[in-house]
Amino acid sequence: MLSLISKLITPIYSLLQVFQVKRFLSLCLVAVIFLTTGVGAEQRTKALTNRVDDLIHQDDSARPKTTGEWQQEAREVEGKPGKRAERIAKESADAVEDFGELYPNVVERSVPPLRDNASNGR
Repeated sequence: MLSLISKLITPIYSLLQVFQVKRFLSLCLVAVIFLTTGVGAEQRTKALTNRVDDLIHQDDSARPKTTGEWQQEAREVEGKPGKRAERIAKESADAVEDFGELYPNVVERSVPPLRDNASNGR
């Protein structure tokens, strides 16, 4: 039985060595990679980057929105703690204002139920 299995496996093994399946598959993989990635990918990436930048900067807030903008602003006030605290306070106020513009009627909807709960002793 063992010799029968060995006799069956030996020709298959030698056949695989002849075709060198691993090299063939790796060649096919490299060909697929080269054919699917092209020069157009760089243009698509640039267009996507421009579109994301437009979305990030669509509101008129002067606050920094990207990491690079935050780092540039940090370099401007480096070593000036008073100026830095002033800028942080201003940007915090701008952030609260921007948040308030997103949800303008939240306070109006939330305050009456809170008053009702307070008057009922809850």
